[in-house]
Amino acid sequence: MLKSKPINVGKEVDKFFDNSSLAKGNSPKMIIVTGGNAAGKTTLIKEKYSKGYVVINAEGIYRNIKIFDDFGLESQELVNEIGAKIAQRAINENRNVILEMIGHKESSMKFLIDAVVAAGYKVDVKHVHADPVEAYQWHMKAISGDKGYLPTTNTEEFHRDWVLSAVQHLSKTKGQGFLKKR
Repeated sequence: MLKSKPINVGKEVDKFFDNSSLAKGNSPKMIIVTGGNAAGKTTLIKEKYSKGYVVINAEGIYRNIKIFDDFGLESQELVNEIGAKIAQRAINENRNVILEMIGHKESSMKFLIDAVVAAGYKVDVKHVHADPVEAYQWHMKAISGDKGYLPTTNTEEFHRDWVLSAVQHLSKTKGQGFLKKR
């Protein structure tokens, strides 16, 4: 286990929020960006959605905390704690949210979408496509040379679980049953 300096979880959570993500009287929006590893999901989010949305992204949290341990136990626990708090705060405050997923599991996507719609969100799914050879080459380069790179195959379950947990917490708070079964 790495010996890392203490992380202020509250300050890390705050880094993901600004007033532009508030739904401002409208139904909040959730955008789910889907596509394969290295297809350009993170790039699309940075270029088009960096303002106006809370970005729920384990890789972004991992880069912020700078505990590059090949996403080992220490960093996973911390990323999970921070990510869960980001999602809960965003959902509780009716903020616009964006996250990335591979999107290859239809039942998992449907469950997530149904849950956030039941919580009052409008959902949009954006798919990013890239040339498979180019995406694979970029992915392999990132794996070997970028300590902060986490492929979506390693993070999508975190993203989904954080949002579902936040929606479930909201439904208990409001006395509604958004999530009946998983």
